[in-house]
Amino acid sequence: MKSVHAFLEPYSVARSDAKDFVFIESRPSDATVRVDGQAVARTPAKIFLARGSPGRVTVEMEGYLPEELVFPRHFDAGWILFDLLLTLGIGIPIDLATGAMWNFNPDWAVVRLRSSP
Repeated sequence: MKSVHAFLEPYSVARSDAKDFVFIESRPSDATVRVDGQAVARTPAKIFLARGSPGRVTVEMEGYLPEELVFPRHFDAGWILFDLLLTLGIGIPIDLATGAMWNFNPDWAVVRLRSSP
């Protein structure tokens, strides 16, 4: 029989790398998606961003002006219920500190790139 710790491991609340995904499309497609200056995907793409500090997301393509995206974070009240039921509330301050109680809304973006002059 699995221990409670082994059961909770995939859902660990004590992680500083809490991430959530966002979808990004572009017109035209096949643009480069960068997070904090590092290329991570080509559009259309599903990328993972840190919930605590999502970083700077830029969509760019040769011959077009780069576009910076902002994914607003919203408090996810479902995490409180999760923490109360499975950790008896111990995980609440941990999740607040690591950003695990946040999600992105909206979690998708369609970027219309403009031709550079």
